[in-house]
Amino acid sequence: MILKTLTLQNFRKFKHTSIEFPEGIIGVVGFNGSGKSTIFEAIAWALYGTVAARTSSEDIKRNAAEPSSACIVDLCFQFEGDEYRVVRQMKGKAFISSATITRNGKIAATGAGSSTMFIQKTLGMDYKSFFTSIFARQKELNTLSSMNASERRPLILKMLGIDSLDEVIKQINADKRNKSSLISHLESNIFDKNGCEKQKILLNKQKILKEQQQQCNEEIKEMKKKLKELKDEQKTTNIDVKDAKRKYEDINKKHEIAIKEKTLYEQNQKIIQEISHIKHKIEKRIKNIQLLKKELINFENIDQEIIKTNKRMEEINNSTSEIIKQKTQEESELDHLMKQKKEIIKKQNSISKLGLDATCPTCERELGDQFEFLLEKYGTKHDELENECVLLEQKLQETNEQQEQKQREHKALQKKKEFYRKKEKEQQEVKTRIESHKKEQLLEEKELKDKEQLLNKNPSIEFNLNLFQIIENQRKTLYQSYQQLIKKTSKVKDNISKQTLSIEKKQSNIALLIQEIISIKKQRNELKEMHDKIKNEQQKIVEISMLKEIMVSFRLHLVSRIRPALSQYASSFFHDLTDGKYPEMTLDDQYNINIYDDGKKYPIQRFSGGEIDLANLCLRLAISDVITERAEGLFHFIILDEIFGSQDRLRQQNIMQELYKLSSTFKQIFLITHVEEVKHYLQHIIQVEETNDESIIIIN
Repeated sequence: MILKTLTLQNFRKFKHTSIEFPEGIIGVVGFNGSGKSTIFEAIAWALYGTVAARTSSEDIKRNAAEPSSACIVDLCFQFEGDEYRVVRQMKGKAFISSATITRNGKIAATGAGSSTMFIQKTLGMDYKSFFTSIFARQKELNTLSSMNASERRPLILKMLGIDSLDEVIKQINADKRNKSSLISHLESNIFDKNGCEKQKILLNKQKILKEQQQQCNEEIKEMKKKLKELKDEQKTTNIDVKDAKRKYEDINKKHEIAIKEKTLYEQNQKIIQEISHIKHKIEKRIKNIQLLKKELINFENIDQEIIKTNKRMEEINNSTSEIIKQKTQEESELDHLMKQKKEIIKKQNSISKLGLDATCPTCERELGDQFEFLLEKYGTKHDELENECVLLEQKLQETNEQQEQKQREHKALQKKKEFYRKKEKEQQEVKTRIESHKKEQLLEEKELKDKEQLLNKNPSIEFNLNLFQIIENQRKTLYQSYQQLIKKTSKVKDNISKQTLSIEKKQSNIALLIQEIISIKKQRNELKEMHDKIKNEQQKIVEISMLKEIMVSFRLHLVSRIRPALSQYASSFFHDLTDGKYPEMTLDDQYNINIYDDGKKYPIQRFSGGEIDLANLCLRLAISDVITERAEGLFHFIILDEIFGSQDRLRQQNIMQELYKLSSTFKQIFLITHVEEVKHYLQHIIQVEETNDESIIIIN
């Protein structure tokens, strides 16, 4: 696989950028956060979709992009001689993803999910396997040495894809357990709780059911014979019922005629009684009307008394109004005199307090002789006002007495008026009762006339009670005889129904027995199939066990071959990068790294930090080399992220020289770095810069 071109539109910080990837050692340089790793994240996102992104879908699109603008990655690459183009994009507020893949100019896949599956099938790798093969990060290299043995060994085997064999072996074990469980389940269905074989039990049960079927057939034969006897009895009883019914219908006709005569006779007698009763009611009602008319005499002159009372009450109301007006006026005058009296007392007290030598508050001259004059003047005025108040209070008292007298008289008249109103109401009730009696009398006279007319229309009937009773007794006797025969017929019919139902039940039992026999045959066939299936599954378990042994042996063989191969590749890299200072590095059974120094083997922890980083890099390059070799050289590029961190200039030169040697295996080696010293060793440089929150690409 060789990368050809990459176009980014609104991806992360890239607004619109295109890259043509050359072959050789390519440096991807720039400050931290400028977007170096974003280039390779975009490649992974184009191939594998959202699973390859570092964040959620909404954070992939460039923040400053228009809502209507799409986020697009367009990747072209070469694989096994074919040219591929992958275009993956997101658009809309819901960030809906879509993708299209063409191979040699023809559409190979459409749709986000379908395109991802096509890439996995074509490359033979999922996202994790793909990035493990081509991408080596500095923190990943540090992890290799910092892990303990129990963590490092599974990680390396996973990076090499050996864990897929573990999954296969795990699945084989699961299949074996499932089949063993199935066999146990099937065996539990072949035997009952007591350990007896169900096939034999069912065979015995089938034999018993057939015997029961034969017995039911014999019982049905006897029951059909009894049914025939009941049907013969039913025919005889039906003839007797018809004869009894004819006799009862004849006597019943006579009885109906007698009933009509009896009814008409009773109706005439009833009308005669009703006429007599109505006449009595009319006479009684006439007497009541006369009594009520006499009672009306007691209510004469009530209307005149009510008018006189209302007139007197009106006169009292008018007089009371005049008295109230006079009372209001007298109270107002009394209030005015009291105010004048208080004012005189106030002035008198004011002069007394001032004294003879004081200045007059009005003319501002000395009071002198006027002091006594003023006191006497105010005293005389006070006495006059006092006398007027006494006279006015006497007059007001007389007015109050007049008002109370009028109120008492008005109250007495009110009671008198209520008395006359009550009498007036009683008078009206008597008149109403008289009118009611007259109306009822008219209705009763009409009813009397109707009854007399009805009696005249009905024919005169002479009714013989003794003859009627003889007919009724004959009818009763014949009816009882007829009912007894009907009951007998019904009983015979019920017996026939019961017998028929019994036969049907027996036939139903036979059907159930036949159904049960069929069910038992089906169960026996199912048990036979279970026997066959157990044998088949047991054979499959043997085959699965053989497959497990083969897979376990293959895994052990593969692991035993990979560890020496990794040690050989890593030793070669480490020897060249250290200028032959350390001729060999090996991996033990737990994949712990050991380095040979002066012919002696030492654990990696003995060496400096830079040498440990270098050893980890060599092991990582060896892993990628082995993976590429296993893939038969299908992947021709590798990405190394910040691998120069702790190396001095000489080691950096050695690493670059070793990478040049790897160019025969990897046609594209991408170095993500911010180390300036290695730039002049690079064949090509992709410079990533950030301006105004936007990343741009400059290729040198």
